[in-house]
Amino acid sequence: MNKYSTMVWVILITMTFGWAGSAGAAQGGPDAFGYSFFDSDEPGGPSFSWIDLQGSGTALSLSDDSSQTVSMGFDFEFYGSTYNQATVWSNGAVAFSTDYMTLSNACPMPHTSAPQAFVSVFWDDLNPASGGTVYYETQGVSPNQVFVVHYRNVYRYGTSDPYDFEVLLYENTGSVVLQYNSVNPGNGSYDFGNQATIGIQGNTSNYLEYSCNSPSLSDGLAIWFGTCTNDDLDNDGVTECDGDCDDADPAIYPHAQEICNDGIDSNCDGQANESDDADGDGYTNCDTPSDCDDYDATAFPGNTEACDFIDNDCDGDVDEDFDNDGDGWSTCAGDCNDADPAIYPEAAEACNGIDDDCDGSVDEQTDDDSDGFTICAGD
Repeated sequence: MNKYSTMVWVILITMTFGWAGSAGAAQGGPDAFGYSFFDSDEPGGPSFSWIDLQGSGTALSLSDDSSQTVSMGFDFEFYGSTYNQATVWSNGAVAFSTDYMTLSNACPMPHTSAPQAFVSVFWDDLNPASGGTVYYETQGVSPNQVFVVHYRNVYRYGTSDPYDFEVLLYENTGSVVLQYNSVNPGNGSYDFGNQATIGIQGNTSNYLEYSCNSPSLSDGLAIWFGTCTNDDLDNDGVTECDGDCDDADPAIYPHAQEICNDGIDSNCDGQANESDDADGDGYTNCDTPSDCDDYDATAFPGNTEACDFIDNDCDGDVDEDFDNDGDGWSTCAGDCNDADPAIYPEAAEACNGIDDDCDGSVDEQTDDDSDGFTICAGD
């Protein structure tokens, strides 16, 4: 039986017995072990926060139907077992043993052959050798590290259709997050996970399927799998399932303002008092002057203020209305030349080659007597 006849056989079985996840918002579980899932279209679901490992991650040498085992750099608890290595498969899955993972996705789950414990982020017949690269990287500081595997623009076997997705394994909670940056290259047969399995499995008794052979995915979708609770114990608006690393302290939650020199990881990124410039704008929260929003690259000290409802220059004012020429109009209010008091919206248009009233036209005049000439044209 060749590669494609095997795949057709699996699809036919799935069409008869499989469960198809619906496109859009979804939640499910708990399974027999206690794992549940929520996606980013569901109220209270995870946020899509893409991590591009090109340029920082380590590239894997994966060919068709191949794998490579790497160290995660920490102990990851998954379905009651602890692992410190992961086997990254070319076919869109990360397993916790080196057993062969077939190109034919299990649909419906569970997968009854080896390996038993795995994360199926986009289990399909993929071939990185014909296009794309798979990267991995461990980020953060213990005990809040995250292991990321990024399938960047990886082709499906026999096509030139690139898919861009990733899996994140969190040290502190044992949670799994799947993210999909681009799953619609234009091939309706395979797009949106139409012939892929998405889910997690510890063994044949403990597993949780998001979808199989169903177009359930979308660009910008995130799916969270975990056993934590959705109770917001400290009332900071973020739960343990959302990534709150201390649900007993309302000042600690993801994207909180980091307080310098207090030795506390306020923003739950695994680092205390960090100065890592999260948004890459050249300023950090611990600099002087400090970055007022280290998650927005358009906000930093000295930046030009724009009319965008953001404090771009970190001076405490948003879209401040400077009227530099004293004509009663600011740039944010529509003054197209805030250095000339004669130029502002609603100013009288003169025959001077200048857009006096900031409407985009120069020397426009009405032909009140309908003789075909305006004052600026010599009437």
